[in-house]
Amino acid sequence: MQEIESAVRDLGGSAMQGIDHAVKGLNSGTLEGTLPFIIGVLILVVVVKCFSLPFRLIWNGICGAVALWFINLIGGFLGFGLKITVIKALIAGFFGIPGCLAVILWELYASGGAGMEADLKTFQELDVYGMTALTVIVAQNPHKDWDHEIFPIGLDVVEKQIETIVAGIGIDAMKTGMLGSSELVELVARTIDRFKLCNVVIDPVMVCKGVDVIMVPEAAAAIKTVLMQRADVVTPNTIEAAYLADMEKVETLDEIKEAAGRIKELGAGYVVIKSGSRNDSREAVDVLYDGREFTIASAPKIEPCYNHGAGCTYSAAITAGLANGLSVREAVELAKKFVAAALRGSFKLNEYSGATNHCAYRLENNK
Repeated sequence: MQEIESAVRDLGGSAMQGIDHAVKGLNSGTLEGTLPFIIGVLILVVVVKCFSLPFRLIWNGICGAVALWFINLIGGFLGFGLKITVIKALIAGFFGIPGCLAVILWELYASGGAGMEADLKTFQELDVYGMTALTVIVAQNPHKDWDHEIFPIGLDVVEKQIETIVAGIGIDAMKTGMLGSSELVELVARTIDRFKLCNVVIDPVMVCKGVDVIMVPEAAAAIKTVLMQRADVVTPNTIEAAYLADMEKVETLDEIKEAAGRIKELGAGYVVIKSGSRNDSREAVDVLYDGREFTIASAPKIEPCYNHGAGCTYSAAITAGLANGLSVREAVELAKKFVAAALRGSFKLNEYSGATNHCAYRLENNK
């Protein structure tokens, strides 16, 4: 049975390409792509039925195929193309292919615990196809007490990566990470505006784990003035929240609430402030603010644990939830559970650092 399902998925990958060709034909106002498209879908339905594969596969395939065909047929006759990310996601479910797409504008950590690597692991675990536009490479020097060495990627290279992903493929959600210059922040803002991107999660990475000073002040200033108003969700830690809110410090629950209110006034849709390991309480407190009410999620800190990459993982899980159609509240709840499991399963890398375990949530739920 597994071999049969694998074969169907392989066939599905080719079929997705055929679907795109059919869509182009329909959007041009012709019916040339319609007949082979319908025949291909019918053949796949017959294969699934004959081998008694789960009925879910048939139902998802039929619904998605018919909707895709009908919508693009109308679009072709009316002379305009239609964005079909959601419909293609339904069809992808027929083949067991992750249907929701997300992009990361992030740094690459050579040690694999944070940044792009943490995000892609999170996306994979939450059934989201992740793509990355690298902005900087970070190496940790084992000969200098794990000192962080940062190597920025050229702005022109970052722009080409974004064009490949957003213009060439399309996305359902996006998140940012380390943005090392004001020019890069401006590029992200233009991209959001140009493509009218939604489900925009801004993780304002201004400090690294163990460091409580703003790394690149000019980039931080640009994030505050340019990206906050474009963020559907913003996920600062308490140091970053203090900077964004123009506060001396953010430590207590009242201070977190005040900071969330101030950041909301900058234009962000939802504000999620994570206290994490930077408070002295035995509780890990996260606060979600939508402009009307505060939702407080508190849980006992998981100790001992290794939390390198926990912040990246948290915002990535929120992004994955949004890409999969969850509300912001649902996505934040999922992220809290995902990170808690990752911390419970965390492990040591070396004498300087350890990493969260991104498969722990799945393993715990499969017991």
